[in-house]
Amino acid sequence: MALVLSGYVGGFLAFMAMRRSRSERAICSLALLTIVLVGAASAPMVWSFTQAFTEEWCEYQPGGRGNPNTNPEDIPPIC
Repeated sequence: MALVLSGYVGGFLAFMAMRRSRSERAICSLALLTIVLVGAASAPMVWSFTQAFTEEWCEYQPGGRGNPNTNPEDIPPIC
């Protein structure tokens, strides 16, 4: 959790430094740094939501708990 929070704080600080920069090169590099830090901090949450959605979706697909069809051709590849 501390790593995620520090990623957001670092992204915010890079954004504030980007707004105060005068050179175009510094602005572009700080914008890229901001995007990377916020994206990296958001990745664990996006990954866990995706996994939870996939698990719930696969339960009712053929071969899941809600649909015990065991025909391998009917089971989606993600499941």
